[in-house]
Amino acid sequence: MFINKLNKKENIEFPRQETEGYCAPGCVAVLVFLFNPEIKVDQKELAKQVKNFESWGTTNEELVQMLKNYFQEVVIEEGITWERMKKLLQEEYVAVIDFMDNTFYCDDSESKSEGHSVVIIDVDQKNKSVAIIDPTNKEKCLKFRGVNYRIYNKISWVPMDWIDEQWWDLDVNEKEIRRVAIFAKLNSFKF
Repeated sequence: MFINKLNKKENIEFPRQETEGYCAPGCVAVLVFLFNPEIKVDQKELAKQVKNFESWGTTNEELVQMLKNYFQEVVIEEGITWERMKKLLQEEYVAVIDFMDNTFYCDDSESKSEGHSVVIIDVDQKNKSVAIIDPTNKEKCLKFRGVNYRIYNKISWVPMDWIDEQWWDLDVNEKEIRRVAIFAKLNSFKF
């Protein structure tokens, strides 16, 4: 499986979002890097594809379009289960989810809950954990049920329950959307 290839590599330096608010373009950069680390993604150019970037951020549909710049096979699923997610990950897909991130920057105790995108590369149902790559450009901390986690530019295993509680967002019409995942098949890379 894909995660096994990554776990054998020490100290992988994943791309980071270039500026605050570029989490979706940052996730695209991570997916491209996973396929070919030599290809650099122009996150500013991707952000230009977003209609209301400054006031709202990236919609799921806009993220799909960003990914289609690089991958032939991109799938969006709403209401996805962990079982379905695991199946697609085993088929060499990688997922991006948008959720209400309640982490805080480790150098600042300020916590804010806002929409944020991360890459999911594995699901461990036995241990109820999820392997994510967060493209954020600062180290983030999470305290969940008495356990501290640090998330920064590496593969981070986080509790499945934490993702479950946060896995929702609002669309541009303020309609709540839940458990949406966008998948790109790594072997469908266009270049």
